Amino acid sequence: MPATSPYLWREWRRSGRRRGAADDAPREADRIITLITPEHGKVRAVAKGVRKTKSKLGGRLDLVTHVSLLCWRGRELDVITQAEIIDLYRPIREDLDKMPVAFTMLEVVDQVAVERHACPICSHAHRGADHARR
Repeated sequence: MPATSPYLWREWRRSGRRRGAADDAPREADRIITLITPEHGKVRAVAKGVRKTKSKLGGRLDLVTHVSLLCWRGRELDVITQAEIIDLYRPIREDLDKMPVAFTMLEVVDQVAVERHACPICSHAHRGADHARR
């Protein structure tokens, strides 16, 4: 900012803008979520403020949940701005024998899926989850 205009300098200081590197690191209330999608493979995204008590995203981003998300693409992590539950897989959640199988399936898909690459195996895993809940 040029030093010739003190009014602009005061406005710049009041606005809260500062020089320096952008800090997009997750904060205490944020959570990094790994999403598995058939079209984009494994996508890592940050849910801002999800650990706060008044967060609208908190209950929608649990494990073993099929969700529709609105994300902004970032350099390293996407930012989740909206989440809508499609299916909770309640029969899997209510059966203690099925939960370890679901977690194991998620771990395997997480290891196999490549970040930002289409993953046809992911659609099979989704169908497997549908079959397991019956």
